[in-house]
Amino acid sequence: MAPTLLWFPIAMPTIMQVLSLNHAPKSGSNLFFRKQGLISGLVGSCGNLGGIIFALVFRFQAEAGKGFWITGVICIVINVLLSTVRVPEL
Repeated sequence: MAPTLLWFPIAMPTIMQVLSLNHAPKSGSNLFFRKQGLISGLVGSCGNLGGIIFALVFRFQAEAGKGFWITGVICIVINVLLSTVRVPEL
């Protein structure tokens, strides 16, 4: 590991904590309390789906570099498709 990057694992959590101080919720823990179960279910299931896709890509690819390339392309395509989702204003 490069000597200049040794500070990163120590400093990054501190930087994230400082940046999140201004964004703490005023009262209550969630803006959309009724949708909390739906959102956590979607996040969990998409994480499982991503793990399955990752495992399948690397199972059928002999070269690790090509597997990372395919996984990166899949991530880019999914993010481009998700960027078209309309978010309602509050």
